[in-house]
Amino acid sequence: MMKKFEIVINEQLQKTVSIEAENYENAIQKVIRQYKNEDIILNSDNYLTTNIDIKYDENTISEYIALDNFKEYLNNELNSTLVNCSTEELLKLVFGNFENAIRSFQNHCAK
Repeated sequence: MMKKFEIVINEQLQKTVSIEAENYENAIQKVIRQYKNEDIILNSDNYLTTNIDIKYDENTISEYIALDNFKEYLNNELNSTLVNCSTEELLKLVFGNFENAIRSFQNHCAK
């Protein structure tokens, strides 16, 4: 008997735009407005990557989250991964990208 699976296909597009603004918050707000107004449009020329993976149902996810040995496994994997991470890998893990890491560090230093 065949089983039914839900598979998630996630495509990521990326585009860099230049904008004049008083500060980075204003620059981001301007780009958000332009994007929402469809003045900035991403298309296949902006393709970055595709990820295809199985989608687990909420019950399965809840069962694994409740397992103590699953959390222990995740902590062990995290610790072994962190030991071998470069600065670039660490900042992507914590902040998602260089821009967020630099902005957060600048805010931290300004305090």
